[in-house]
Amino acid sequence: MFVEQPAVQQQLAGAMAAGFLLASYPDLGRGPVARPRAITRVVDAIREDPARAWTVGEMAALAGTSVRRMQEGFRSWMGCSPTEHLVDVRLQRARRDLEEDGQLLIGEVAARWGFSSASRFAAAHQRRYGYAPSQGRR
Repeated sequence: MFVEQPAVQQQLAGAMAAGFLLASYPDLGRGPVARPRAITRVVDAIREDPARAWTVGEMAALAGTSVRRMQEGFRSWMGCSPTEHLVDVRLQRARRDLEEDGQLLIGEVAARWGFSSASRFAAAHQRRYGYAPSQGRR
């Protein structure tokens, strides 16, 4: 019989152990999957220097992949495009600056964080937070 073969016995023992573990802990192995390193490299670089005039091509080169593949990876792992993530990080930093220093001009904050104009910044802020940057000051 096959059960008498040592290799078959090892496979059966492993399968039974795995079965017992899964019966005892049904969620075993279903935890969150780590984000790919290529996406992590881009996310980290954006967070380190959000004011930089990033292009999608530069982000893809940093990720070591094509633009399309990087965009797909961002959608899958981050729930947004790379440029949407960049704008979000910029908005967070700008919002913090405006809340902490009521003397800063909105145009100064917009320029500091890489927005091409104060009006574009204000529109993005309004869309993201539901109020104008001038209303968020202390």
